[in-house]
Amino acid sequence: MKHLTDWRMALARAHLRTGELGVASIARSVGYSSPYAFAAAFRRHHGEPPGAWRQRESTRDKGRPLGTMQEKEAGLNPGDRGSIPCS
Repeated sequence: MKHLTDWRMALARAHLRTGELGVASIARSVGYSSPYAFAAAFRRHHGEPPGAWRQRESTRDKGRPLGTMQEKEAGLNPGDRGSIPCS
C-alpha cells in the first residue's frame, strides 16, 4: 500500500508543479474520489497541504525547467501524462 501512496504522491507533485490543474482535478487524476481525502493524505505524506506545497515549490523552482524533473520523480517517460483511474 505504501508503494501505491508513494506513486500517487509523486504524480500529484508533478501536477502541482505544473500549476495547470486545481487540487480537486489532481485528486481525481491520482485516484482519490474526494479532494478532502487527497489533501489529508498529502498532508500526512508531506507535512503540509497541497496548496502550500505548490506555493513553496513554485518559489523554489523558478529557474528550473518544468517537465523533466517531475516526470523523472513520478517515474514517467518524458511526455507521458498517464494517471490512474479513481476507484
